[in-house]
Amino acid sequence: MRLFQRLRRNRTPYAERATLADITAAYRFFLRRQPDPEGFAHFRRMVAHGVTIDRLIASFTDSDEYKARIARESEVRAVDLGGYFVCVQEAETDFGKEIIATKQYEPHVRGAISELLKAGQTFVDIGANVGTISFLAAKIVGVEGTVISVEPNAHNQQLLYAGIVLNAFANIRVLPYAASNRRAVFSLTGGTSNTYLVSAKTYQNVGSYTQSIVLDEELADLAAIDFVKMDIEGHEPLALAGFSSLIKKHNPTLLTEFNPRCLKDVQCLEPYEYAKQLFSYYNRLHVITPFGDSDSFTNPDDLMSHWRKRNEEISGQKLLPDGLLHFDIIATNT
Repeated sequence: MRLFQRLRRNRTPYAERATLADITAAYRFFLRRQPDPEGFAHFRRMVAHGVTIDRLIASFTDSDEYKARIARESEVRAVDLGGYFVCVQEAETDFGKEIIATKQYEPHVRGAISELLKAGQTFVDIGANVGTISFLAAKIVGVEGTVISVEPNAHNQQLLYAGIVLNAFANIRVLPYAASNRRAVFSLTGGTSNTYLVSAKTYQNVGSYTQSIVLDEELADLAAIDFVKMDIEGHEPLALAGFSSLIKKHNPTLLTEFNPRCLKDVQCLEPYEYAKQLFSYYNRLHVITPFGDSDSFTNPDDLMSHWRKRNEEISGQKLLPDGLLHFDIIATNT
């Protein structure tokens, strides 16, 4: 009879039972801290009695401390980036958490835009995210200028709209779509805010869907396009192909991310081919990076050679893993 009672009490499969290591991991994952002695002793007793992993997790996620952390990190925070505000959340780890901590976002990119963009101009922000660049542009171009913010991520869109309202911008037009070379439905996948486009998945595995647009069609009514910024996680060549007629017509300054890893791993596109594509519209590409690079190129071979050299140097200094270096390129015909 005793053996039968023990078997009933311990009938949970061993693989489903929590361990002492699971307690420490749960503290780090759910509460973002090391265990306190009293709490650890409590959970240790639960483990000794055969608590399941699911029940251990529920004990943490049902706690007041966990709920308070989630509420705090999900709160929308307005951060002053120097004369304008962006709305971000600490829970957004792609860059929202960093913006809250540093009050900064890509100062080399923002500095270049501040230097080159003028009052009254038209600015197109492809991959607007929550508005870090769109709002800077809106402030610079003023009431006589126009900003077109293209952003497919629905969560980002809400923070983008919140920032427009907070800053009382009346010169921003939001296009809640993805820019591509064709009209289609794509899936968004990847991080929290820096998501990227992939071919549409089945509804069981989708994550979220978005509609793409062709900017040559969508922006055909604009009298001028003076400056274009494009940062869309490797989809840049396709978006640029769908924007080619207006690029040739208006000859805007283009500031684009050149990220070989995203081009190859996410979109299966060759970085060299994107470099050639850029040179088919522009005769001079000027490179800037957070590491202080400032170099100009007039052909794709020299650009790729410079990327390989700088990638080796940066990774050798342990500043970035090998292959993760990206350039921000200012493309002009001057």
